[in-house]
Amino acid sequence: MRKVPKKLLLLDFDGVIVNSIDECLLTSYNAFQQFENTGVSLTNDLSNIPLLNQKYFISNRSFVKPAAEYYLLHSAFKKNIEIINIESYNDLLMFHKDKLLDYQDVFFNERNRLRLINKKKWLRLHSVYNNLEEGWGTLSQIFNIFIVSNKDKNSIILLMDYFKLPINENRIFGAENGNDKSIIIEDIISKTSINPEYIYFIDDIIDNLKSVKYLNIKLYHAMWGYGNTEENNDSIIEEIYSMDMLQGLI
Repeated sequence: MRKVPKKLLLLDFDGVIVNSIDECLLTSYNAFQQFENTGVSLTNDLSNIPLLNQKYFISNRSFVKPAAEYYLLHSAFKKNIEIINIESYNDLLMFHKDKLLDYQDVFFNERNRLRLINKKKWLRLHSVYNNLEEGWGTLSQIFNIFIVSNKDKNSIILLMDYFKLPINENRIFGAENGNDKSIIIEDIISKTSINPEYIYFIDDIIDNLKSVKYLNIKLYHAMWGYGNTEENNDSIIEEIYSMDMLQGLI
């Protein structure tokens, strides 16, 4: 009998493995104040961020892909712009595109600053999704797990260790590898030589899943993530829920 090769499971990080919305809010808020030189003091505590600013960020977080785009949320809030759909968000993206990479540098520097001030407090700004945490051991037995994320690799390594989710660091692809997940995933596939029918990709952002349709791998929209309000009109992309994740993949 022909042996079936071990399957590949490609996972996004923020919104799929870990809920990092509090950390990203705090870091991006401080980074915006620095980048725009607003004169607002930096803070190490979420409670010092105005509540309306927090609500606006959380309501529109699902639009953001790379960290650079957090600038758009804070800029729009400051200007009292209501982001209501992907079209208005893309307008902001085009209008501010020349600022984003410079802001992203400030964002990652601010993340490092917060982590150096109090690493334990920084780690506690995150939480792991329960069903994924409970099923990690089983998934690791069935799949070779890779992480493909727009988060920086160092943060991913620290958090995977903090939540006791073992993974080979060589299988973590973060912001340092670029923002185009399709290129990263295509490279992973070419190096592993696994048939597409044995490759699964889970992301909470529909556009990330659509970008790799041409690879003919199995695509799943994580309904527990930040982008779970997005409408999925593509029959190739399946919805997957955290409580049914193991059953849906195995």
